[in-house]
Amino acid sequence: MIALLKRTSIRVQMLVAMLIVGIVTLVVVTLQSLHCAHEGVMDMQRETFRLILAQQREHIDSWVESRASILQLIASSPILRDALRQPTASPRLDDYLREVEGPESHLEEVALYNLSGELVASSGGDREARLAPVLLAQLGESIGVAWHLAPYGHRHDDMTVVASSPILGEGGDAAGYLLAMIHVDKAVSDLEERASPGSTMKSYLVNLESGRRLGAVEGGHDHGAVAGALPITAMQEREGLLFHYLDEEKTPVIGMGAMLPRFGWLLVVEMAESEAFAMLRFLLHRAAMSGAGVILLIVLLALGSAKLLGKPLQTMTATCRRVANGSMEQRLGDQPGQEANHLAEAFNTMLDRLQETQRQLVQAGALAAVGELSASVVHEMRNPVNTIQMNLEAMRRKLEDEPKLAELHLLAQRQTLRLQSMLNNLLTFSKPLELRIEEQELRGVVEDALEVCRGMATESGVSIKPHLPESPVVAAVDREQVFRVLINLVENAIHVQPGGGAVEITLSGHLGQAVLEVEDRGPGIPEEMREKIFRPFFTTRADGTGLGLAIVKKIVELHHGSIELSDAGERGGSTFIVRLPRHKGGSV
Repeated sequence: MIALLKRTSIRVQMLVAMLIVGIVTLVVVTLQSLHCAHEGVMDMQRETFRLILAQQREHIDSWVESRASILQLIASSPILRDALRQPTASPRLDDYLREVEGPESHLEEVALYNLSGELVASSGGDREARLAPVLLAQLGESIGVAWHLAPYGHRHDDMTVVASSPILGEGGDAAGYLLAMIHVDKAVSDLEERASPGSTMKSYLVNLESGRRLGAVEGGHDHGAVAGALPITAMQEREGLLFHYLDEEKTPVIGMGAMLPRFGWLLVVEMAESEAFAMLRFLLHRAAMSGAGVILLIVLLALGSAKLLGKPLQTMTATCRRVANGSMEQRLGDQPGQEANHLAEAFNTMLDRLQETQRQLVQAGALAAVGELSASVVHEMRNPVNTIQMNLEAMRRKLEDEPKLAELHLLAQRQTLRLQSMLNNLLTFSKPLELRIEEQELRGVVEDALEVCRGMATESGVSIKPHLPESPVVAAVDREQVFRVLINLVENAIHVQPGGGAVEITLSGHLGQAVLEVEDRGPGIPEEMREKIFRPFFTTRADGTGLGLAIVKKIVELHHGSIELSDAGERGGSTFIVRLPRHKGGSV
């Protein structure tokens, strides 16, 4: 995996990462939405099935009750009460019972029985039928119309029930019983008429005892035993719940059942899952189309984002290559994004330091070479210069009476001393310094340095104004080298004011540093020369060696300090500011 990432560009990695995040988010949201839609469809179908079952159960109950009302109306007829008083049945009564049965009343085999269970009259003309003792006992316990599922007569099937109504005598007690067979196929046919055209929804009744279907929406009423995997027991125990199962054609359906306990029937409503979840499939199709569009949008956004986010890295790579080819002046500009800008700033800072380090290394190398050469040259030149100096000193006594020659002698001696001073400074600059760091009180060092420079200041008409704090300022320094720094800076300040002026020396302690400021009233240093004044052999004085400030900077940096040049303000001149750490190992 790591090897693969190394061979893959950042843009590709970012693109893949954004695609993965986008696609995973899209899939999760889509699945969640489909789940919510599925639950919504299930809730809608559940409520629809409950409503249909309630309506159909109410319809069947209403239809059956209307048949019971007809039977009660017939049972209240005086003809039947009169017939029960006669000892034998009358043929005229049989004709009456045949008249009340028919397709409109849905009554069949209407029969009149006395309290002993003997047949008094029948629409079928059967004179030998007698009520079973169990049925007779049930009739004796009933007050109004009662329903029976026990076989009666020679016609009985799953679609037939037996209705009974007592015939009340003059005292209000039962004088006999009127029984009739009622076929519920008409009620089932009404269920078929209520079905929606073109829908797979169907309703039917199931006889819980035989497990046979009593009717179905598709037409026809004798469907035999229930096929498929209809969960009859579960529907019977958990009314109002949806069930998933296979119908007799092995088609996945959802269904719900409701009990008709009066007859031991189960009313079932079911619908093919393909129709029930058609909206869900439509939503899934739309989700797939929307998902494809979203993925395309994610790809475009990921490409743009990867390009935008990868641009700073590409820019940095190109800059690094140019720097590697030697273009150290290369820098990064503003980048898109806060992090990229911080990286660019850090990169530019690194290049600045590398460039400065390179400059210092080059300078150090050059100084080392110059130092070796200078040490050799100085060593070779000092003896001849000393010899010349000694000879000039010997000649001075013999030229006292020759004014012109004495003047030439004085000029030669001054130049020899200058040359000797230059050789000494060059030798000092070329040698490595070994500091002896100790805790020093800098007020005494400043006072000693100013005491040495007062004679030169007096000759030049320059006043020296020290500003020293009352409390001690202690720093970890090499006293002799700091003394040398002060001498160089004060002498330079005096030299730039040959016509008189002032030199102000300020000592202070600030944030763990000792700060020395040497300010003059001279003409100042032009902006274009400020970067050069600390370079070896650079000088603006005709008699200068160009090593004084270079030596000062070298000493200060060996102390882990810093030196800088700034304007003296409205009064003119320049100010050299030296900062030294007040503790060993400190840095500025």
